[in-house]
Amino acid sequence: MDLYHETELVDISELDPYSNNPKKHPQKQIEKLKKSIKEFGFTVPLIIGEDNEIIAGHGRLKAAKQLGIEELPCIKREDLTSEQMKAFRIADNKLTESNWDKEKLNLELEELEDLNIDFVNWF
Repeated sequence: MDLYHETELVDISELDPYSNNPKKHPQKQIEKLKKSIKEFGFTVPLIIGEDNEIIAGHGRLKAAKQLGIEELPCIKREDLTSEQMKAFRIADNKLTESNWDKEKLNLELEELEDLNIDFVNWF
């Protein structure tokens, strides 16, 4: 199994959201994603299947559309079965959920505030 996959730019009109995506993306979250894209660029590519159906990145796609971005970095996974794509859609969202070390988080946020970076209001 390849651990690394090439990123390619794909026209946003060619991307097909998965119709049964179980993850909700309220407009409040999309606004945060838009803010992040404006500040840091589009740093996390979408994961798509061979037919350009989105496996991961539905929220980033919505944010990009609202920003008027025409091409997005994507990793095309032609090697995954439909079962693996279905499982990855859920795993991609669930595996990153964890608790914060609140003491360290507060220190980081305080340093950003000292640098006049209004990051606290992003949340």
